[in-house]
Amino acid sequence: MEGITLSMFSLIIVWATWLAFDQRSYRWAVIAGTALGLSQYTYVAAQAMIALVLLYAAVRAIHARHEKGRLTSVLRMSMVIFIMAAVIYAPLAITILREPDQFFTQIRGTSVGTFSGDIYTVGHSILVNV
Repeated sequence: MEGITLSMFSLIIVWATWLAFDQRSYRWAVIAGTALGLSQYTYVAAQAMIALVLLYAAVRAIHARHEKGRLTSVLRMSMVIFIMAAVIYAPLAITILREPDQFFTQIRGTSVGTFSGDIYTVGHSILVNV
């Protein structure tokens, strides 16, 4: 798939994650997890969305730690999001583990990842390709 779909998935992930935590809604947590899992099929940079959701969940957990029952709610929402994402991402993860060259071919196709020899520095590769 193309990188342009990552923008759509990013918006859906951010929106659904915020609604899941704000409304304490498992339905939105499932939608956020589904979008997070599907986004991993779009472009390599989608992996940053995992870190973004983890960071947001950590911030919500820090703010909820003093309110009774809120911390467990945040942890449950986080678990639902990441379990859904893992279930959807599992086939791709298995493929990457079995055929790592297919995964790294996409990374090598980027301007920073195109190395024309044994080992070049990233700075040299950027200088040559830009």
